[in-house]
Amino acid sequence: MQSPLQAEECLNTVLSLEKKIKEDLYLIPYTLVELALLFWDQGNTAKTSQLLEDAKYGVNISSYLNAFKNLLTLLRRMFVHKRQKGTGRVQKLCI
Repeated sequence: MQSPLQAEECLNTVLSLEKKIKEDLYLIPYTLVELALLFWDQGNTAKTSQLLEDAKYGVNISSYLNAFKNLLTLLRRMFVHKRQKGTGRVQKLCI
């Protein structure tokens, strides 16, 4: 990523507008996932885990809930697989 700080600022701006968002309610959980991926790329697994946890339990939209939980499950598996492949160890990610 060319400018992670700028990406983080943009994603945090979206999160700050949470109360004003009336349509496209999926933006908040997906923004949390994108922010988590940003921190994952930086090696900050604690922040990644917390953001994915927030995204998982912060979703109140029933129509998006199952698809979003499936996405989080997929991301978790990718995260664990990458850790296994890169270091030979698995760092537990609780989501």
